[in-house]
Amino acid sequence: MSRISRACMLAVALLTTAPTLFAIPCEGEFSDVRRALNEAPIGQGSRDKILMKVTNAWSQYARGKNQWDKNAQKQLQDAIQLLSGPQTKTIPAATITKLRDRITALSTCLTGAPTVILSSVQVKVFLYDDETAVKTPAGAGAVVLFDGVEEGTTGSDGTLTVKAAEGQHAVAAQQYGSRSGAAAVTVVAGVPTSVEVLLRSSAAVYLGSNLYADEIADGVLPSTFTTLTLRLIDDDEKQIRLKRIVDVRLIAGQATSDSLASLFVAQTDGRITTTNASAIKTWLDDHFGPYAVELTAIDDASRSYNARLGFEVGRYRATASLHAPSSAPALPVGGLNTTLTHASTRLVFSSVTDATGALTLPLLPEGFYLIQAETLYNGNLYLARGAVFLNGDRTVTITLFKPGQGGAQ
Repeated sequence: MSRISRACMLAVALLTTAPTLFAIPCEGEFSDVRRALNEAPIGQGSRDKILMKVTNAWSQYARGKNQWDKNAQKQLQDAIQLLSGPQTKTIPAATITKLRDRITALSTCLTGAPTVILSSVQVKVFLYDDETAVKTPAGAGAVVLFDGVEEGTTGSDGTLTVKAAEGQHAVAAQQYGSRSGAAAVTVVAGVPTSVEVLLRSSAAVYLGSNLYADEIADGVLPSTFTTLTLRLIDDDEKQIRLKRIVDVRLIAGQATSDSLASLFVAQTDGRITTTNASAIKTWLDDHFGPYAVELTAIDDASRSYNARLGFEVGRYRATASLHAPSSAPALPVGGLNTTLTHASTRLVFSSVTDATGALTLPLLPEGFYLIQAETLYNGNLYLARGAVFLNGDRTVTITLFKPGQGGAQ
């Protein structure tokens, strides 16, 4: 199932600014996970993947899906596994622990949660003429989304009946092309209800998806890239097979490129590959970040998608090394986990020192970095603290110190 896109979610948000009338059990724990993910200093790709798992788990419970308890727990366990995967190796240990605790709290809550009582909601979809104010049933094939999740398509009478928990919900519908509409409905447990959605020709509606690039790791695209491979992934973590690329644009601050759709090709396996990486690199070199790439495309079933991926460009090499203090020359400097935090974006890069204290780091974006490490030696805590501004390749040497006997460099 797919979430509704930003374009239609904006319309939904305008209709759902009132607070939820009823609280579903464990909703607070779900909100805690989302808040922790939004605040965590992790790459957007890792955040999206974990959030997708957690949201799928919550949807299984809140929508009373078959075998929700088993399926929700599996999604949450998958989310925890992602925290231990190679893509999250640069996330600070304290952040990993916090996220794992929040997800575990949601899992524990759902284990003892009562089954959600569902009520029938008949969604009636109409075509609406703004000039005549006349509405007619939309007929078969209009896609209905409930709380951003695709529930199915309308029948010949233009309606679809769904099940929903008590509370206020966002409803949206679309016909492929440019007709869309949104509404809000309040559901009372055990009481059937209905809601009308009027489709207007005001704006296109895109089904939700997440955009990834093979070459972008931890939110950074190396400036040495020679390929750029995009992938659209749905909420079930399946790659979307595209029939046509409608538009591709690069964004840098307030600047937006002309359409670059002609520079990309939709492959039969779902990948979107560039035919001219040098042209993309030239545009990025001519603009300052942060950057984003935005893709609009249509799949084999003529469904429309729009997704954006934010990133920075790694241009400079930082050569860093840690040294033992003169007061403890035998202090081992190998195997120390060291983090570099980009001050403006809060991107975190981690590396482990080799036996000589040297760090191997990827190409990094321009900016100010805080460097931190710590270790225990002979029962004493030693810290490494440093700072560097990268606007070119730099070499940084940091000497460890005992708190109270030294300082940051």
